[in-house]
Amino acid sequence: MLIHGREIGFAFTVGASAEVAKMCPNNDITRIGEVLGADFVKNVEISTDLILLLNDGFVGIEKLMGREAERITRDEILLLTPAELNAVVAHIMHTMAGDSHGEIEATPKNEGAKA
Repeated sequence: MLIHGREIGFAFTVGASAEVAKMCPNNDITRIGEVLGADFVKNVEISTDLILLLNDGFVGIEKLMGREAERITRDEILLLTPAELNAVVAHIMHTMAGDSHGEIEATPKNEGAKA
């Protein structure tokens, strides 16, 4: 996603999902909408944290793959307009629903198992 003229990527990693769940009532990640529906200040804080978490996941995966990726800062997020912030959060929610970065095959191999 293009943010302030830079391509910023997002990935919903296990680490990010655990942190997102901590933001939600009863650690229930399916209730993230309740948190985002809170007052404006809380919405900005949670939205900023979500953007940073999913961007960190993307940057970490890219680093593992031997590539570089752009990291966004809290200050850059806070310079977005409310409409831009809403667009980025919509993108984040889509990424969370898609649940992948698209390059990691996580199929466990159980070579020692017997039928």
